[in-house]
Amino acid sequence: MRIVPLVENTTKSELKAKHGLSLYIETKLHKILFDLGSDNTLFENAVKRNIDISKVDTVIISHGHFDHGGALKKFLDVNSSANILYKNLLNF
Repeated sequence: MRIVPLVENTTKSELKAKHGLSLYIETKLHKILFDLGSDNTLFENAVKRNIDISKVDTVIISHGHFDHGGALKKFLDVNSSANILYKNLLNF
C-alpha cells in the first residue's frame, strides 16, 4: 500500500501547501482519494507526484466541509467513473 498526501497545510517539498486534506491511497486493487481539498491544489500536486487522477476508482469524502470536498466538481470533470462515498454531501 502507498499513501501520498496531495493536500495538507504544510509541506517540505515542491508541493503546494493548502488548508484542507487529500490523501491518495494505492493498493494492488484500488486507487483511492480520501478527501479532495478545497480547490485545484489536489490536481496540481498530483501532476508533481505523477499521479493520474483519471485512474482513481474510489473517492471517500469524510465530511461536508469545503476543505475536504470542495474540489468534487472539478474531480468529476476529470473522472466521472469513480465511486463517490460520502455521508452527507448536502453540507457542501
